[in-house]
Amino acid sequence: MKKLLIVPFMLFAVKSTAQTDDTTLVKLNKLELSKIYITEVQRVTKKLYALPLNDITQTVPSTKYTQSKFKFINKKCDAFNTSLNTHFNEMLPYSDKQDLIKAIIYLKAQ
Repeated sequence: MKKLLIVPFMLFAVKSTAQTDDTTLVKLNKLELSKIYITEVQRVTKKLYALPLNDITQTVPSTKYTQSKFKFINKKCDAFNTSLNTHFNEMLPYSDKQDLIKAIIYLKAQ
């Protein structure tokens, strides 16, 4: 019986949190939404290369070769994020506010 009551409560809690995020995002202007979008893209980009490896410490041997590869990947990731922050950020105010909100919600779910 307890399990039957917990499941609807959890679903309600998740839905109300999503609605709160939506209403909070709607209140922001495009520049603030652009900053949030860039932050979320950078967060996802940092995690992207490690996704197929699951747990890097257990699946990838720690050798000079793998360490140099990870350093190279981190440098490229940082260069991409810097470029995104400086150049793409100037283009985001031209986007539709609802599209920005949808993109932010999608990225937060990742």
